[in-house]
Amino acid sequence: MSARCFLLLLWAVSAQADFFHFDSISNVSTYYFNYIYCNIWEGECQPNQDDATQQEKWMFGTWRLSNRTFVLLFVCFLPEIQGQLREAIRDMVLRCPQTLFIFDEAEKLHPGLIDAIKPFMDHYDNVDGVSYRRAIFLFLSNIGGATINDVALDFWHSGQNREDIGMEDLEHRLRAETMESQGGFAQSELMSGHLIDFFVPFLPLEYRHIKLCARDAYAARGLETDEATLDEVAKAMLYVPKEERLFSAQGCKSIPQRINFFLP
Repeated sequence: MSARCFLLLLWAVSAQADFFHFDSISNVSTYYFNYIYCNIWEGECQPNQDDATQQEKWMFGTWRLSNRTFVLLFVCFLPEIQGQLREAIRDMVLRCPQTLFIFDEAEKLHPGLIDAIKPFMDHYDNVDGVSYRRAIFLFLSNIGGATINDVALDFWHSGQNREDIGMEDLEHRLRAETMESQGGFAQSELMSGHLIDFFVPFLPLEYRHIKLCARDAYAARGLETDEATLDEVAKAMLYVPKEERLFSAQGCKSIPQRINFFLP
């Protein structure tokens, strides 16, 4: 049995991956440059640059591999980065066998980086004496956004509810679209080796869901509100398609900031 692994597909307008285009290397963040200078070029490190906690944060938290200003350094040091990624995953699984690894914007990742974790997700009992069968690998992506929209809209036109959409209505189409998509994820051995167990869609949010998000945003600030105000917040959002105006174009992302305009 392989490690449990998922591809989580968000509803959103698909963006074109720009991984192999960059404007200039001069804007690379000082932290990223210093990290490579310290750990790969073996230059003189500033205090705390080689701190293990900062290394894990860099590896799994703050580093955007699709950042075009960072591409040149990334490609040059891909083998070193692959090794560091494998080592970090191994260390975390040794500490917690059921670790959850989340990779955001998977469609923009370099295929070489994705393939670095293939051994951990393949059908092996262990890799170098370590079992990864309880580890969970979650990939977030915009791939399939248009397909999810189309299915949800078809259900709405046929008088069915959003909640009536089942995995059988989407999973096969999402798997096929991912295989045909542009970007590193489609080119990776995770896809060609059929190592993704589930394709889980995020369905688009409707007007009623936006009201719930607004209610929660007020509650998070310890504020009370009424239905009329929640309606005003929801009406201020942009909805698509243009004719039906059914789904929130941004989900609930801007709700916490937007309610500022409706405070007394």
